[in-house]
Amino acid sequence: LGNDFFEGYASLCWYAYFGGSYTVFNHRSSTPRVGWGPVVGVDETTAPLSWQFTGKTFRHFTFQVDPSSTTKPVTMCIDGTCNDDLMYVNNLDTGLAADCEDTSFLQSEYKTPEQREEALSKAVFAFNHRAPGAWYGIGDTMNFKIFNKALSEEAIKRLFLEDPDPDDPSMPLRKTRGCKYPSEQTDDPDFRDEFGHTCYWYFTSRDVCKKNE
Repeated sequence: LGNDFFEGYASLCWYAYFGGSYTVFNHRSSTPRVGWGPVVGVDETTAPLSWQFTGKTFRHFTFQVDPSSTTKPVTMCIDGTCNDDLMYVNNLDTGLAADCEDTSFLQSEYKTPEQREEALSKAVFAFNHRAPGAWYGIGDTMNFKIFNKALSEEAIKRLFLEDPDPDDPSMPLRKTRGCKYPSEQTDDPDFRDEFGHTCYWYFTSRDVCKKNE
C-alpha cells in the first residue's frame, strides 16, 4: 500500500501464492493491529499426486474474499472444488477479512489522513510476482478475471466448466485446451521424442533412476 511506506510482505493486504509445494490465499484481519487474518491453503507435499503441480497441465483457480462472512471469509477453489477436505482454513478467530480500502483498516496501518490517502493512491495489484518485483512466476496464464462481488460455489463451478476460450468464445475453455480433472489427464499416445521414446518410456525410466539412487 504505497511506495513510500512499502515494507514488502508486511505491506500486503492480501496475497495468493501457488505452485511452490503449497497453495495459499492469505488476507489481513479487519481487527486493528492483529495482522494476518483468515487463510485457506493446501499443502501439496502431503496431498495426493493429482493435486500437485506435475506435468504441463493447466489448473483452474478461484480465490475469493467475503468480508461479511464469518464462516467463509476466504475461499479457494481448485478445478471447481472449493475448501475441500484437503485444504486447511485457519485464523477464523482473528476477525473478519479486511476490506483493503476500509477506513478502519487504513487507520490501523497509517497514522495520518495524508498518509492514508497517499497509500491508497499508490496501491498496486501485483500479478505474477510479489510486489515490488520479487518471486516472479514461471508458467503460462491462459485467462484471468476479477469480480467485484462474492460468487456462489455453483457460479465458480460454472466458471470452471463453461468459461469461454479467449481465442474461440463459442467453445468452453475446458473443452478446447483448458483444465482437466485428474481422471481426464492422459498422455498423448502419439508422442515420440527425437529418439522415438514414448511417454511410458519416460515414466519407467524415472522408476529406474529412483532404484539406482
